[in-house]
Amino acid sequence: MIEDRDFFVLEPAADSVLNDIFDEPKPLYVEIGSGKGEFISRYPKSHLNWNFIGLEMSEKRIRNCLKKLSVEQNPNVRLVRKFVDVGIKDLFRSQSVSGVFIQHPDPWPKRKHHRRRLIQQDFLDALAEILIPEATVQVSTDHSDYAAWIVEEFLNNPH
Repeated sequence: MIEDRDFFVLEPAADSVLNDIFDEPKPLYVEIGSGKGEFISRYPKSHLNWNFIGLEMSEKRIRNCLKKLSVEQNPNVRLVRKFVDVGIKDLFRSQSVSGVFIQHPDPWPKRKHHRRRLIQQDFLDALAEILIPEATVQVSTDHSDYAAWIVEEFLNNPH
């Protein structure tokens, strides 16, 4: 019997790209911050013709995701424990990701902490490197000030 953790959670080598972790090549989508696993456990079920990688830095959150995943219902999902920043461009081949979902990134509401926000110009430039032309980026947040920041960052990015 396959252990769910062994099936879903990958520890890629430092010099490998994540594009190669699936046996069957399909359009690749990435979720940044899989949290409790609501999205990564549900959305891919209705898109079995796509592959999904959930990037999450917290071991506790990885465990929460695993509680909602099953090998039978989520064969197109893998999780990678990884901190996400501009280094995302080193995790995937250039122009190989069909879309990115970012679920509730930390808003870092204090002005002195804004430099820690994920959505910044250098991160958007890194995303532009890995995304195929016409790819989608979907960001969800319930923090209105950060939502305005995100829109402004996207509008100011040449990509």
